Amino acid sequence: IEDWNHNDTHVRVSGTVSGPLSEQLRAINQSAIGHLLDGVLASATASGKTDTQLKLDISIEKVHESTVSGQITFADNTLSLWPFMPQLQQVKGQLNFTEKGFFIDQIQAQTLGGALHGKAQWTIDKGLSIQASGRLTAQGLLNDPNWRHQLPFVQQWLAGSTGFTIQARTENQQQ
Repeated sequence: IEDWNHNDTHVRVSGTVSGPLSEQLRAINQSAIGHLLDGVLASATASGKTDTQLKLDISIEKVHESTVSGQITFADNTLSLWPFMPQLQQVKGQLNFTEKGFFIDQIQAQTLGGALHGKAQWTIDKGLSIQASGRLTAQGLLNDPNWRHQLPFVQQWLAGSTGFTIQARTENQQQ
């Protein structure tokens, strides 16, 4: 706190947290940060250890103008952002977030039996955008915990591998 007598006093907090990614995601989702992100990471699950850097700038007079920024560094983590998406393993990269959204640039992971490279972003005003490419295998599809229950009727015909490219975008309905 710089100056209590100033008209626009701010509380500024910064720090680094190291530990299980699952606990860090839970803390983010249960905090004001989770609310600012509109719960977009509420269904995310994760394992492995990671480092999270966090900066808060809270205006005492204008709380609605407060800002948050941070960065989660992945180092061989397992991550499922949403239940409908395949589980990502051996995740390497960074998730940056602010009070306006989150951004993942140049993430690398293993999923569905092959390598994945991609990026994603979600912002309050624009919604979600995902771009990814990689390779998947039939066995990888059948082994993924988020997908295996959807494929039992076709598993006898699945074999081989294929490349894939994903480009997806959703619009934010809260504008």
